[in-house]
Amino acid sequence: RQDYVKSYSYRTVVELSERSNMVDICIPGIGLDYQFSKYLSSFAGVHKGFAPPGSEEEAVPEESINYELGVRYQKRALSGQAVVFLNDYSNLLGTDLTAAGGVGTGTLFNGGEVQTKGLEFQMTYDLLSTQSQSVFSLPFSVVYTYTDAKFQNDFDSNFEGWGKVAAGDQFPYLANNQFTFILGIENRQFSINLSGRYMDEMRTAPGKGDIPANEKTDSYFVIDGSASYTLHKNIALFANVSNVTDQVYVVARRPVGLRPGMPRAFNVGLKANF
Repeated sequence: RQDYVKSYSYRTVVELSERSNMVDICIPGIGLDYQFSKYLSSFAGVHKGFAPPGSEEEAVPEESINYELGVRYQKRALSGQAVVFLNDYSNLLGTDLTAAGGVGTGTLFNGGEVQTKGLEFQMTYDLLSTQSQSVFSLPFSVVYTYTDAKFQNDFDSNFEGWGKVAAGDQFPYLANNQFTFILGIENRQFSINLSGRYMDEMRTAPGKGDIPANEKTDSYFVIDGSASYTLHKNIALFANVSNVTDQVYVVARRPVGLRPGMPRAFNVGLKANF
């Protein structure tokens, strides 16, 4: 990285700041699948995870070994899968991003050893599948995710979002429970969908036990709606509404205090395919 001084109208080699970093990496992985029957199968995988460290000389790559084990089922109008997973990080990288509550410098920070485990469940069913003559479908989907992530070593980070960390501290800004449902009605010309999202409260700083009131976000449940209508084979009219009930909730405490979730919002448009 070559960084010229930004405070002058001219830039010279004398003011140039340079830094570099280099990484060699091998990223193996293996996956297995077993078919129990026409409708039921299982799968397992072990894969190495990697993210480059950027140009900061003190930053090391993000590396992990990721394990998954799950089952899939599909028969007529019913389909679904369940997965348990474990992500074992030898080093986790944090990034100062505006989207993550930072100031947006993009600087990378070493997070040390982190272990993330959990499960995911997804199911979809067409509620009108028994109506053989129906021109409509009524798909209903549910998705649930449980995640538990903890730091595995002690360290003191320059990253404002972490600070002083002790082994066993839970990872900030990661909800333990997330749940989504989607209900729709569709035919060849139009579709209407209603969805709901539940997000558990989250820590805003590493820690153990009960979350202090000034170090957590709100749990919330938000309902969204959408509709589309095909005017022509290549043209469709669509409309969306987010946060139908206009819920007010806290989603972050960085940077510089409380941050609310998105209020009710509408979106109408025309989509064309060429």
